[in-house]
Amino acid sequence: MSKIWYFAEGKVGAGFTEFLTLENPDTINGCAVNIEYLLGMGGPVNVSVDVAPATRYTESVNADLNTPASDGNYQTDSAVVTVNSSLSPNCTGIVAERPMYFTNFVGVSSGSDVLGATKTSTSFYFADVPTGGGYASFLTILNPGTTSANVTATFVVHGVAVNTLTLTVTGGTRGTIIPNNGGTLMHAAVTVTSDQPVVVERPSYFSNINGGNAHTVSGASSVVGVSTLKNNWLFAEGYTGGSFQEYFVLANFGPSAVSANVMLEFSNGHTETVTETIAPSDQTFIDVNSIVANHLGTCDTTPCQPTQDVSAAISSGSNFIAEREMFFHYDHVGNGRTLLATGGTDVIGQGTPVSSYSFAEGYTNLGYDEWLTLQNPTAAGETVTLKIVNEDGRSFSQSYSLLAHSRFTIDITALILQNLIVPNDTFKGYEVSLTTQAGSGALFMAERPMYWNTGSNGTQGGSDVIGYSGA
Repeated sequence: MSKIWYFAEGKVGAGFTEFLTLENPDTINGCAVNIEYLLGMGGPVNVSVDVAPATRYTESVNADLNTPASDGNYQTDSAVVTVNSSLSPNCTGIVAERPMYFTNFVGVSSGSDVLGATKTSTSFYFADVPTGGGYASFLTILNPGTTSANVTATFVVHGVAVNTLTLTVTGGTRGTIIPNNGGTLMHAAVTVTSDQPVVVERPSYFSNINGGNAHTVSGASSVVGVSTLKNNWLFAEGYTGGSFQEYFVLANFGPSAVSANVMLEFSNGHTETVTETIAPSDQTFIDVNSIVANHLGTCDTTPCQPTQDVSAAISSGSNFIAEREMFFHYDHVGNGRTLLATGGTDVIGQGTPVSSYSFAEGYTNLGYDEWLTLQNPTAAGETVTLKIVNEDGRSFSQSYSLLAHSRFTIDITALILQNLIVPNDTFKGYEVSLTTQAGSGALFMAERPMYWNTGSNGTQGGSDVIGYSGA
């Protein structure tokens, strides 16, 4: 757990609804929490909340900033969430996420979610910042310090720095770098540097783009930049069935080409590996659907035995960054209901597996589906225990066995409907946080994809985050 969380992106009003979801996994000690909103315009706003032991807490940013979604005006915001150690000295920390939903922004009504950052930095990397051709991307910057930050964003395409944008962000405020989102589609790998410690996030909105196997899609996604390039990246989630399209975007910011091995790990314990080359100062797109359908890689058995659900371990002898973009027309029948949704998700991988993960956000009421995907990237079988807590303080636990080099999927919606909902329950029963813990010495990966559709006048889409692990 962490005692401080940073969120660079945020917006309320003009159709935007923003929440902060907080998980306190401690079964004994409550946590006094301060939320400081640093605004695009105006001075900071501070709000104090108490998060009870072993529970999930939801805070309305719109209410805190007195700006309902229906307001014609809007406010951009960043947030710093801090445990008040004076009021709650025994609180060891919390987990914080920021789900956002919006209607009719650049013609799209969807949403996104991110796990907050726990550290500031002077450099951030993004494998992909798409602009134009139906995309609108932004770089949002939180400067929590007292000194103005001079920020530079460098956009690289095919070895050439095609654009450099600068912005000065006053201390204690939120700033936004706005690329040229008009014109033809451009995918760029981007480095953001600052002379003061900041946090940088990249929200993207897309309208009627070509989603490959997902066909034409609209939606949104957001990712927090990483401050360190690595030679290994892991992804628990991935799906190539139905009307889903999965891509990996690998970016190389160095002067020499990078050779990366992409190992796909399927739910049946089999694998398929392809080798990809990333040119200097460039990005490479990998079509996972094509690899799986056409057996383009080297499999661990003959004939290849892929499954539609797939995790991935991407490694190299050199440092790079790996991001996974998925587009979908989600169609799920189960748990006594049907959910149809279109959109996309985007996550940057994690460098190493760890023994536990926590997720603050989760919702399973009608119109929402929540899943948990687990990856065992090791050569030995593992056991992972899942614990779910809701906003009413009720909990449920269950253990699962994971094959070596495999992917495993848990229907969180089904578990909550069967084990946590009671007669006459309110929406709080459906608001949940998750924790996952492996057995002694075991290491794994965990992601939580969600899909939703709130009706013709509402929003639809998907979000996905890797859980908090401290890694």
